[in-house]
Amino acid sequence: MANPPPDPLAGFDPSFQTETLFLPAPGTSGVLVTKRRGRRAAVPRQFASAAAALSWCQARRVNLVFFHNAAQVN
Repeated sequence: MANPPPDPLAGFDPSFQTETLFLPAPGTSGVLVTKRRGRRAAVPRQFASAAAALSWCQARRVNLVFFHNAAQVN
């Protein structure tokens, strides 16, 4: 029997990431949280769409947390 491939997230610790964009649906406005030297800063960010936000994060190697707003879920 074949062995399964290794877990791509093994050893991944998101707490070591320095920048994370929190983006609620529909994905046009979010908050970029930056962690440097033990301090955190939050900066609002605007995007044309959720896809634009994803492209921005990929180009800058920023983590993206996309979530549905509880008030918008039916």
